[in-house]
Amino acid sequence: MTKQKTCIIVMVSCLLCLFLIAGIVFFAVRQQYKNYIGFVIEDTLPTGHGKKAKVVLLAGQSNASGCSIDEYLKKNTSDEEYSVYQTGYDNVYINYFSSGNNLSNGFVKTSTNQGETKDHFGPEVGLSAKLHEMYPDDLFFIIKFAWGGTNLYSQWLSPSSVGKTGYLYNNFVRFVNQNMKYLASKGYDAKIEGVCWMQGESDSFFV
Repeated sequence: MTKQKTCIIVMVSCLLCLFLIAGIVFFAVRQQYKNYIGFVIEDTLPTGHGKKAKVVLLAGQSNASGCSIDEYLKKNTSDEEYSVYQTGYDNVYINYFSSGNNLSNGFVKTSTNQGETKDHFGPEVGLSAKLHEMYPDDLFFIIKFAWGGTNLYSQWLSPSSVGKTGYLYNNFVRFVNQNMKYLASKGYDAKIEGVCWMQGESDSFFV
């Protein structure tokens, strides 16, 4: 075998190795970001000036996302009550991400249109009403990340469970971290005080 042929074989082998490595890296990155959800947090809050705030995390499946029809709430409450639910409270704000269909992209007052779609509402309505009633002088931020029709078995699986961590769990953590960083950047002394999880029916099965 001539020296020239040997050089060609070596070059081709190197190129094949580079293509192989590039392919492996490409598919690894593609798999990592396959279920990546991008979030936008618009600047909707005034400067906090060190004000203390309590953060409540709200997560789960359809029950958390909000599948209750707004029209039913309107029919079964007084005009005054419904108006309060619709307007929200000065001390309770929410940044919600409901199944990727309905999202606020920033903190707003809780309202009746923050469910699976704008015609539905979720547990944030009752939660905010109770927080305002019991702690009228405290400031609350609800961070809601929920997705209907999903399951705990794989999509929401936590790192402490056996198996691959669920992509919704990872995105939920990212969503929370981004919101907490935003609150800190606005000068709020915000701390997570509780987590609300609302289970759906996707994990049910017949024995």
